[in-house]
Amino acid sequence: MKKFLIFLVLLVFLVSLVSVGFAKSGNSNGKGNSEDVNDVNESEIDNGNGKEKSKIKVKNEGFETEIETEFEAENRNGELKVKIKGKEKSFNVNPDLAVSIAYDALKSDNLTITLSGTNESVVYEVVSSKNGKFLWLFNKEIKIKVRIDPETGNITIKKPWWAIFVSGEDRDESNATKVVVCHVPRGNPDNKHSISIGRPALKAHLKHGDFVGACAGIGNNTNGTTPGNQTNVSLGITLVKPGNNSEYNTTMIPLELISLSLVSVNCSYILDSANETVIPGCLNTTITTIEGNHSIYLRVRDGNNSAVSNTHDFRVALPVV
Repeated sequence: MKKFLIFLVLLVFLVSLVSVGFAKSGNSNGKGNSEDVNDVNESEIDNGNGKEKSKIKVKNEGFETEIETEFEAENRNGELKVKIKGKEKSFNVNPDLAVSIAYDALKSDNLTITLSGTNESVVYEVVSSKNGKFLWLFNKEIKIKVRIDPETGNITIKKPWWAIFVSGEDRDESNATKVVVCHVPRGNPDNKHSISIGRPALKAHLKHGDFVGACAGIGNNTNGTTPGNQTNVSLGITLVKPGNNSEYNTTMIPLELISLSLVSVNCSYILDSANETVIPGCLNTTITTIEGNHSIYLRVRDGNNSAVSNTHDFRVALPVV
């Protein structure tokens, strides 16, 4: 009985402490404190163009959203192009991939994404409200913030201090169709395992070497793998560039891929349903095409098995001279 009373007193004290924290974070001017860590001070943002905020529309595997920014920015040739101090700078993580990374990290359809920063650098900032159980008993909404480095794709996650008393906020609240992928942990490929993710998160997984399908003998394969006599062979290929729904102003198109196999393989690409063209050494290269709309996918073979990649559509629009 004595132990129970001590526990009860400690619980009341803890609830009181957290309540004070809630009151402080919801002060009279509507601005939070600890929950609003890493908010960008808009007065410090000077993109040099004097324009109001613009929006970059993103459609990723059926999930549509907008990225708000004060910079002159666009998604071009599979890269993020941002004008900083009057000069255009390219970043590897384009808006499509940023949305996929955010979706994968937060597992929510409720995402607010901005591209913000200073005169020296920019960053994707994502905010989502998730539902959890405070003290594992009471329903509580929690605001989670994610920052995505547009150069590396690395993320940092920020939660309010009282999140340590909340459970369940990490569960999947998205309504997207799920897809099974073979997840290959970075630095530990021997520990690959099958997981189910929302389709909008697929690009983020393919980018770092995961592939569509269960790990046991199936590669990155939306159309089916043809198995041979070998067993326990992990075979897959991922098409990275040209990006899906991307547009190029040149006929020289980058071809980037990720090949996963335990044995030597042969890779090829199929452009506009034409004959297969061999990719020497399964290495990144460039291809030449003509102006207009195109589609492309990849095939990989190891003699006994074959797999195909996802199909990407892209467009070539040459500048008018």
